[in-house]
Amino acid sequence: MKVTVEEAAKIIAEGGMVIVTDHEDRENEGDLVGAAVHAGPDMVNFMASRAKGLICCAMDQTHADQAGLELLPVSGGPEAIHGTRFMTPVDVIENCTTGISAYDRSVTLKRLAAADSRPEEFARPGHMFPILEAPGGLAVRQGHTEGSLYLMRQAGVPAVSVICEMMDDDGGMVRGRRIDELAAEWNMGVLSVQDLVNHEAAQAEEPVTLPMEMGDFRMEFLSSDSTHDHFSLFPGYSGSDIQEETFPEDGSSRAPLVRIHSECLTGDLFGSRRCDCGSQLEEALKQISAEGQGYLIYLRQEGRGIGLRAKMKTYRLQEEGMDTLDANLHLGYPADDRDYGEAAAYLKRKGIREIRLMTNNPDKIAQMEEAGIRVHRIALLSKAGDHNRKYMETKQLRMGHLSA
Repeated sequence: MKVTVEEAAKIIAEGGMVIVTDHEDRENEGDLVGAAVHAGPDMVNFMASRAKGLICCAMDQTHADQAGLELLPVSGGPEAIHGTRFMTPVDVIENCTTGISAYDRSVTLKRLAAADSRPEEFARPGHMFPILEAPGGLAVRQGHTEGSLYLMRQAGVPAVSVICEMMDDDGGMVRGRRIDELAAEWNMGVLSVQDLVNHEAAQAEEPVTLPMEMGDFRMEFLSSDSTHDHFSLFPGYSGSDIQEETFPEDGSSRAPLVRIHSECLTGDLFGSRRCDCGSQLEEALKQISAEGQGYLIYLRQEGRGIGLRAKMKTYRLQEEGMDTLDANLHLGYPADDRDYGEAAAYLKRKGIREIRLMTNNPDKIAQMEEAGIRVHRIALLSKAGDHNRKYMETKQLRMGHLSA
């Protein structure tokens, strides 16, 4: 029985399950999907005995961090091909026996979905397989993990789902018309990942006008389902009016001018001279305004992805003599934890496959091209001052940022 996203969300909110089908050119499978917070022993037992696939717990980054879960290393195989982000399997310790029973897995699922779960509650390894949502969610990766979590959010339950692939009696995966047959037998609603993608696109909020010193811009969120409120600014016309042109052979391109800018509160808002972020933001907006079209994509990933509070700690270490890279590493943070997947997904939804990207960061270029967007780099250089000279030299000499 085909159901709408709204109908499926209501079923999930009331403790039921639905079948979510994948793209035909991807896994081309059906998964049973329910809310982890409602995953009683009966739901787990139905998945184990009727769907027969691997029972997994899809979850967002917040719940994964709360439970202290870490990604497993990836090499080859179908999980790597489809980008499934498995984390360390776990069992809840309290009120659990061997961990494999429907009751035990139910208890583990509910604790993973709880707002007060703690790392020390879980034994590692265990029998429940957590899977981490891709940064940017459904806008970036159209898989069962991201689709199920979009459905959880629409249902108003914690962003932690229980999913199970459907295996047929002969041991093969359930596909095509067989999914409909089982849905009828089980009296269960069916919808597709594409239904969820289309629903998210339809929920997009209309841009609003933002008059600015360098001209009138329009502002819109990158995704209706983003937990980070990433947004874009573009000159005061409909974003769909941007005319994309292919790259000429001589290398001069009139593809849309784009700046993907990561949030820097201290530089962007207060004009801090410890970095060059504020001056880059201002220059990018001026160039886009002067050209009359393009996008300033503003990603809420402060401090190269570690957050404002952690960035302040690195500033203190920099005052004691460390450079920006060593300060991050000394505190146990990655050198750069930023992800540009949502920016790429946003541009692709706009029909844009080629851009002139204002950047000095080769990783940003690489991530765009890996996402299928062709890049022609436009240098965005700032003059070093007394306060940020070491910072800018570190970016170039140790982090590979381009200088011309």
